[in-house]
Amino acid sequence: MRWIEKRAAAEYLGVSEKSIERYKDKYNLEVKTESRPGRTRPVVLFLHDDLSSLKSKLSQTVYRPPVAITPKNLPVESIDVPRECSTTAVTTTKKEGDGERLLEFFRALEDRVIKTATKYRQDVPIEVKLLLSIREAQKLTGLSRDRLRQAIQTGGLKAQLIGRGWRVKRSDLERYIDGI
Repeated sequence: MRWIEKRAAAEYLGVSEKSIERYKDKYNLEVKTESRPGRTRPVVLFLHDDLSSLKSKLSQTVYRPPVAITPKNLPVESIDVPRECSTTAVTTTKKEGDGERLLEFFRALEDRVIKTATKYRQDVPIEVKLLLSIREAQKLTGLSRDRLRQAIQTGGLKAQLIGRGWRVKRSDLERYIDGI
């Protein structure tokens, strides 16, 4: 049995020492501690065979969808699904044209996900907004961002810091423009 120190084990796997601590619990790696002369803390050692099998597990590519697709947010019955793709049974026989049909299915699925994601987003035109960001105020008035920020700092233009950006009421912006 060959034992490796924690730092060397982390380098072997290509991860941080903190990650190897997490992997120790997650994958039940065999660990032993040794006290060494000149060190105040014991040294943590990992079994090389465990690290080799973990390295092969970590090198496997796992594909996950970027969006969790559930029947609640994506009704599958509204997509033209090839019959072979809609069943839960796995078939081992391949038919000619399966690749094209599967590609069509995934394209339809992608279109449906994009439509669902953008369905609830409502863009309001700048002209009707009551509260404007600095960039929107700049587009609406034609003034530079620096000029608007300077007006906010001097108190000539009232603004409120909301989140990470300044917001200006349309009425305050109109008052400021009238005063120029």
